[in-house]
Amino acid sequence: MFRSRRGSPLGGRGIQQLFRRLKLRAGLPGRCSPHTLRHTFARAYLVNGGDAFSLQRILGHATLDMVKRYVALADTDVLQRHRLA
Repeated sequence: MFRSRRGSPLGGRGIQQLFRRLKLRAGLPGRCSPHTLRHTFARAYLVNGGDAFSLQRILGHATLDMVKRYVALADTDVLQRHRLA
């Protein structure tokens, strides 16, 4: 997915360095990593009407155990929106 300047695949450390540079260049606050992007996608997917079973398949989880964490976070977002309405 990510390649070095020489065309070889980037390893985990190379991807972390790439994200660190891109984060600084973009001036983003806080954490930014492939995991952060995956986590943000999962929450947004659920808050916008996606279901846990589809998310499980999209993320490649064998069980719903990990997806339950995202569902709990998404429920918090829904409660906050409800209070603001």
